[in-house]
Amino acid sequence: MTFQVSSPSLSIEPRVRYHGVQRSLHWIMAAVIFGALGIGLYCSYLDHGSSQRQLLMDIHKSLGMTALALLIIRIPVRAVTSSTEGRTVPWFGMFHWPIILRENKPFGRAVGVVHHYGAYAFYALLALHLGAVVWHRLVKRDEVLARML
Repeated sequence: MTFQVSSPSLSIEPRVRYHGVQRSLHWIMAAVIFGALGIGLYCSYLDHGSSQRQLLMDIHKSLGMTALALLIIRIPVRAVTSSTEGRTVPWFGMFHWPIILRENKPFGRAVGVVHHYGAYAFYALLALHLGAVVWHRLVKRDEVLARML
């Protein structure tokens, strides 16, 4: 998929935007994830067993569960965006999710662009997460990885 960026003053077509619900879910989820990452990193410098660390770790875990809940909400929203391009959303070849919105090619193309570049952002976050695992294991030499295995 190609993506061209043009100056707003040169564009003759109106910009297609995600629905407000999708944009809100996206930015809320981003804030939650980055908040959890920041708190988790900060906690790594606090003494184990301190009340401040315990409080912040509780917040960190709560943010993680909030991100999971938001992800569950985003799944059906994502199915809706595929239907706007007139495509079905299969589930392992066993069935297709119902089409909820009517076809809207410009909106569907915009969603595809966001999905394409959003994947790169996800990979970057995944690399950051895995880097933190390596850092805990090789630099800090703590038991974070052992707790996850």
